[in-house]
Amino acid sequence: MYSLHTNTAAIGAQRALRTNDVDLARAQSQTSGGLRISTSSDNAAYWSIATTIKSDNRALTAVQEGLGFGSAVIDTASVGFAQAIEVMDVIKQKLVAAREPGVDRDKVNAELSELRAQVRSIAEASSFAGENWLHMTQAGQDEPQEVIASLTRSLNMGLSVNTIDYDMTSAPDTEQVFYIVDDVTGESGIVTNSAFADSLGLATDWVLFNGVNSAGHAEIEISMRRTTPTLTI
Repeated sequence: MYSLHTNTAAIGAQRALRTNDVDLARAQSQTSGGLRISTSSDNAAYWSIATTIKSDNRALTAVQEGLGFGSAVIDTASVGFAQAIEVMDVIKQKLVAAREPGVDRDKVNAELSELRAQVRSIAEASSFAGENWLHMTQAGQDEPQEVIASLTRSLNMGLSVNTIDYDMTSAPDTEQVFYIVDDVTGESGIVTNSAFADSLGLATDWVLFNGVNSAGHAEIEISMRRTTPTLTI
């Protein structure tokens, strides 16, 4: 005859040890991962929220980097414009001074050539990571430029990236231009666009200097005649 004796105390102790082992494993997982909820089995709702937040945080980091990139591109263009304006002021001074009697116009023209080269150099150098808003070198470059501005999540959990758009679209044969130098057609560059001369009613399409592919216009220069010198600004 067999008999079965149940040790209630031992069973209780074993149950407590098993529970402690599970709790210790969970605590170890939370400590190593730094997360109280690391899998969906811990808490499905909280895990879903946490996963979304972590994803959005990574996207925000990318937006922050995009903001820095956009700021650098705009700052580069702004500095270039400021430098070009300073050179243009000097060019204007030279043109006005050329009207004075006794001025060596050969030297003035030589100085104008050097100043033109400075303007072109400024436009070409105003580039950041391949983005140049002052020097047009290929067709289609005058399309609107986008800069990342922010990241928003709507009530329906939709995520969207917002941008600031800068209109760089030029209108042919008008003064609506945004680049300094246009080496494609010349029409989109401030100093290569003959529309400014047309708006003054001049018979000749004067430009400060020609673009690479728009050599059909007359560059501004000082007449060498000593009597009644011709100066077109």
